[in-house]
Amino acid sequence: MRSEVSSSVLNRWSLEGLLSRSLCVPFVMFLMTYLLQRTFVIPFDESCLLAAIVAILILYWVPPRPKENYLYWVITRTVIVIGAYVALFKVPWLLTSIISYRLGGFLCLAAYLICFWVLARKKRKSVQNPERSR
Repeated sequence: MRSEVSSSVLNRWSLEGLLSRSLCVPFVMFLMTYLLQRTFVIPFDESCLLAAIVAILILYWVPPRPKENYLYWVITRTVIVIGAYVALFKVPWLLTSIISYRLGGFLCLAAYLICFWVLARKKRKSVQNPERSR
């Protein structure tokens, strides 16, 4: 029993798994965005969104696989990507009548990162103290 627990922890956090997972996302995103841009199918921001969602779907199956349920894992990552897409590409255009596009993009990115940090911290606290989160 003890060796099973230690081996699963080592497999989950191994550097090889981290390296393969961290190289998969940029490769898939670059390749898909490049191909979609070369074929003039959709604009750049939509091609980035589509490439990120496909990269998330592929990333789950790259070893070591996450311990979470597939549907939960994919939905949470997809919501994060769609939030980043809206904050970086769509909302700054709405703010251009008030402020410049770059400043709007910076403010949207800052708001998105703050919200993401708060949610990640809340999840970490609920994982550390499961009886307090009920």
